[in-house]
Amino acid sequence: MKRALFTTALLSLILMCGGVARGQNNRYPPYDFTSVNADGDTLYYRITSSEAPFTVAVTRCHDSIFHTLQIPFYEYQIGQPGFVYPVYDYDSLISIPSNVTHNGVNFAVTAIDNEAFYMQKAMRTVIIPSTVTIIDTAAFFGSSVMHVEMPNVTHILYGAFENSHLSSVDIPECITVIEQLAFAGNPFTTVRVPSSITVLEKSVFAFCEELSQVNLPDHLDSIKEAAFYGTHSLKKITIPSEVTYIGPEAFTYGYGSYGVDGFLDTLIMECATPPEMNDMVCSFQTNKDLLVVVPCHASELYQTTPIWSYYSNFTYHEDCTGVEEYEQTSNVTIAPNPVTDVLRVSVTDGEIARIEMFDAFGRHVAVETHGRASLPSPTTTVNTSGIPSGVYVLRVTLTDGTVRTTKVVKR
Repeated sequence: MKRALFTTALLSLILMCGGVARGQNNRYPPYDFTSVNADGDTLYYRITSSEAPFTVAVTRCHDSIFHTLQIPFYEYQIGQPGFVYPVYDYDSLISIPSNVTHNGVNFAVTAIDNEAFYMQKAMRTVIIPSTVTIIDTAAFFGSSVMHVEMPNVTHILYGAFENSHLSSVDIPECITVIEQLAFAGNPFTTVRVPSSITVLEKSVFAFCEELSQVNLPDHLDSIKEAAFYGTHSLKKITIPSEVTYIGPEAFTYGYGSYGVDGFLDTLIMECATPPEMNDMVCSFQTNKDLLVVVPCHASELYQTTPIWSYYSNFTYHEDCTGVEEYEQTSNVTIAPNPVTDVLRVSVTDGEIARIEMFDAFGRHVAVETHGRASLPSPTTTVNTSGIPSGVYVLRVTLTDGTVRTTKVVKR
């Protein structure tokens, strides 16, 4: 396997220097007014719509010593240019109201502005109302927030919770966008990615070093570069069947010029077709044995697919649970096998009443049957062009109830 071309240095720089990239003074919007919430906390608001429906976003506390510095950075760099003191502008509990009144106008609170709670060190719990749908760039970057309620949020933007202290995270099902680094560097142990997400963006969970359990949605398509980089407590993960791409260093931990280290022990692949990987950079690891569980009859395909075949330290195991045993008999003839488009099916001891196909996990696959004559018939054809590559079980039911099963390989 080729050694990784890029190292921890760049990713670490992104994670550790986010304050420079997203915390420059005057890079956040001005506020229009302040209002005291029910708990006595003064919050700052920026008007986002001055016409009906009137809306505002919660924005940064502009009266803090933190914001008098030209280059806000990290508090532990005392004595270096641009250092900041710990920022304690808010109490441990922040409850954001769903609406505020200013100059006789009632505004709905619909967003948390970029850097709104950047580096705030006293807060622990944030309650976000159902009216808020957007948490903007670096909104909680470097803060001490441990728990957040966000029932109707649909957009979590770049680095929104990066390097915070979330001990748990409940991502709402209504979410449609989770951008790069959104949850990187947090200490939560479990995460469930909602079914609405089809792409895990770059470094989205990178350096979540206590993360040990991940539930990915069935319709996930892509896991991008470094998505789980450095999550060394993660020992086992299941990749859903529709994933087509796994990016460079998605599941590795780099040591610069010394290559990459692996942390996974078990990789469960539900994909009948091996996902695409970058041929220059490891998606998993090079220096650790890994058990790879694949669908029934799919190990040969994985071991002969470019990139996957480079991993000499992978041990493959086929999961045939739920797949009925098939018996190849002279009573059923299928051709061609492997098939790319049309499969011809014939029987010699009766007439075909029904044809079904099942994937390696026993799930029914919809197929279109084009019989030479209307079924029942001893011969028919099946259009397989609409199903993914992989190994399937073909079940042929005759008019007398007899069932014939055989294996079909789809290219």
